[in-house]
Amino acid sequence: MWIFRAAAWAVWAAVLSVPGAAVSVRVEGQPSPSGLDRGAHPEQASGAVPMSALGGRKGSDRAAQQRAASAAATWHPDRYWPSIFVAIFSRRGADSRRQLLRDVWSRADYKQGKLQVRFALCEHEDHLDEPLRLENETYGDLMIMQCREGYGDGMLTKKTLSAMQEYQRNFRQQELFMKIDDDTFAAWSRLWPMIARGWQNYSYHMYMGTMKAPSTPSRDPFNAFYEPLSSYPREKYPQSADGGPGYLLGGQLISRMLEEEIPQKWPLFNEDKAVAVWVDALIERGHTVQYINVDGQTGYATTEQEWQGQLKWFHSGTWISYPLTLHHRLSGEAISCLSRVEAMKDPGAKIDHCFNQVDNTWIPMKFMKQAEGMGAELWLTKHRQGRPFV
Repeated sequence: MWIFRAAAWAVWAAVLSVPGAAVSVRVEGQPSPSGLDRGAHPEQASGAVPMSALGGRKGSDRAAQQRAASAAATWHPDRYWPSIFVAIFSRRGADSRRQLLRDVWSRADYKQGKLQVRFALCEHEDHLDEPLRLENETYGDLMIMQCREGYGDGMLTKKTLSAMQEYQRNFRQQELFMKIDDDTFAAWSRLWPMIARGWQNYSYHMYMGTMKAPSTPSRDPFNAFYEPLSSYPREKYPQSADGGPGYLLGGQLISRMLEEEIPQKWPLFNEDKAVAVWVDALIERGHTVQYINVDGQTGYATTEQEWQGQLKWFHSGTWISYPLTLHHRLSGEAISCLSRVEAMKDPGAKIDHCFNQVDNTWIPMKFMKQAEGMGAELWLTKHRQGRPFV
């Protein structure tokens, strides 16, 4: 486990909050095509320290905290502030969550008019067509696509492809594409400076998210993360941005993927790995891609001890000591609360009250896809019912 010091985090937060500061970049120059021999993990390659479930950045270096807070409070967009199309993956019945998130995403834009936000849903034969039509007439922010909701058999991968195709058809004037779940909090006061700096240096060549090292696919059909040989026969996945916390891609990368029909050639079952393979295929064809790491968490844990570590470091304390930029598997209420705390620009503001029982209840990693498919709140109601996991 990696343990962080508060001073290191505060200085790093200050750096990320100033335009022109350095960001964590995976590849400098043209990567090699294999996806397996590109050197260190991005955080190691750049000198940044990777997050872990038990890690955190706590302490009492008040001067460093004040410098970070001052930089964050005075930061403003510069000429490299790019426009972004944001596809927020939501479920058809999650209207109450979407209602909470609309104010959150309005604040994220900082009144710059750079975010084009749509809640991405799939078509389905249910009783929700009329309510969804009325919701869209009221807010105009639903994007209902020809796909099926779900996490099995590559359905989420197909939904992601549908979102990319919608971007290509209707929103390609936005310079970046972002996919994020509706249960993810994005700390935009920290994310925007990274995006601005990445755009300044690499323009459309960015692939940004919570990066995971190359890994081995599971060939066990009973495993939640099963990947059949028919969809991906290679021995290793390339480095990938975690799907839950979300990721950003340059718009031209999306266009090239679709024009060259790369997603159709690699229809993986696992969505985040699929996107990584599509990016890797672009690299194999000679395109340059820069990988940029963002501190984030999935909100799931393998063991209860690991989960207790997440509660300690990510669900309590003050805003300045909250180390995440992307935080997945949160209730709508928690996301709304964290967004309001961020807007206060007060480094000493407490975050403990933002998290409810659902946010603070452990869901083992092996149940992650089930919980994502149903929604964590519903899954916990049906499967845990106050009893410990066994």
